[in-house]
Amino acid sequence: MDIISYVMGVEAGKKAAGNGTKIELLENVSIPVDFSNGNQFVEVPDGQAVKSAVIQKPTNLVAENIAEGVDIAGIVGTHSGGSSGGSVEGVHFVTFMSEDGTTELYKRPVADGDDCADPVIRGLIAEPEKESTAQYAYTHAGWSASPNGALDSNILKAVKADKTVYANFAAVLRYYTITYYDSDGTTVLKTESLAYGTMPSYKAEKEGFFFNGWSPQLTTVKADASYTALWTETITFAKGTWADIARISEAGEAEQYFKLGDSRTISIGSGKTLTFEIIGFNHDDLADGSGKAGLTIATKTVRGSTYARSEQNSQMSTICNSGFPAELTSIIKPVTKLYNSQGAETINSTTYSKGFSLSASEINVMTGADSQTGVVNLGETYAYYLQNPDAIKHKKQGGGTAYYSYWLRDWNTKVKNTGSSADYLGICYKNGTTVEKAGVTAYHELIFGFCI
Repeated sequence: MDIISYVMGVEAGKKAAGNGTKIELLENVSIPVDFSNGNQFVEVPDGQAVKSAVIQKPTNLVAENIAEGVDIAGIVGTHSGGSSGGSVEGVHFVTFMSEDGTTELYKRPVADGDDCADPVIRGLIAEPEKESTAQYAYTHAGWSASPNGALDSNILKAVKADKTVYANFAAVLRYYTITYYDSDGTTVLKTESLAYGTMPSYKAEKEGFFFNGWSPQLTTVKADASYTALWTETITFAKGTWADIARISEAGEAEQYFKLGDSRTISIGSGKTLTFEIIGFNHDDLADGSGKAGLTIATKTVRGSTYARSEQNSQMSTICNSGFPAELTSIIKPVTKLYNSQGAETINSTTYSKGFSLSASEINVMTGADSQTGVVNLGETYAYYLQNPDAIKHKKQGGGTAYYSYWLRDWNTKVKNTGSSADYLGICYKNGTTVEKAGVTAYHELIFGFCI
């Protein structure tokens, strides 16, 4: 807003001169301006015109007597009359431009050395705007000395020459609303506000269900987004039906549902039970050559302590074929494993249709070649025993000198009881170390596994 229209007196004089009227030119007229009403026009008597005038800022000018919206540049200078209205000496002009310098937003005079009021703060012009991007919203921050330049907080202070300033903007990172729905697509599980570029990480939980992720798959935030939870009904090894456990194993998803060491108690017939646990995933070769069995399960508690070596296969066969519940027996997978008989010079590949006893290498206790056969490994150690070596160890029986040992399917002369061929198969521990069994009574317990 201009503070005063200087040329009215001159224009009036020109008009009077055109009518042939004698014009009296007024020089050094002192024109007080109160700035309370915005633009002001200098009224001069007929027959007079202003040749020069001094525009004064009243000494009593305070904020209370300035009309709302009136710009007070603090003009103190000399106006010289002329056909164009003249100019004001001692005054500089500040031009306010858009950020890129293509559009003039405002222009105002400032007395030499005075600060220039910000027209946005004074409400003289609307706040400049800049279109947001997906990543940033922009707010007007002030002015800079060059197009698209940096903010200069001193640029409007102590103006000593004409200058042009450019709108400057602060970039503010945008936030978006992310909504997570249950599988029905309507029930909201959670909403959150995340910054552009953030990766959502919410993992939903629902009792009785296994969380399978989101649809669509989570991606970095670039706009408002919504996701729908994917669930699978929870099936545990301890309580799931054997049909469900078999389905999961055959689908190659056992590790998504179960973990090593998961256990359950299973009936083995005649009113007796044994506790079994998961010892491996995708470990044993299926007999039909189609790949690996998804689950290997073995006894956690052991069967008896008086069996002769020749009885182990019949015991396993009886339990797996007629002792187990029928729904379990029907889903056990035949597997092929390495086997060497007592005194054998070679190792053989044998198919086990139901259960099988373990080898020394499968429970991670065989450290070298067997002196009878030269066989080092009859299978890789099961993952559970690698992680939990104590799970396969036994203690002294009744605190005496007798030790438990396991019937195995391979030689292990480290525990051979000299002179007793019946003791060739078995593992015995003393303080966690394999020992010769000469003079030690060993109780051979049956530990065996099967695959699903």
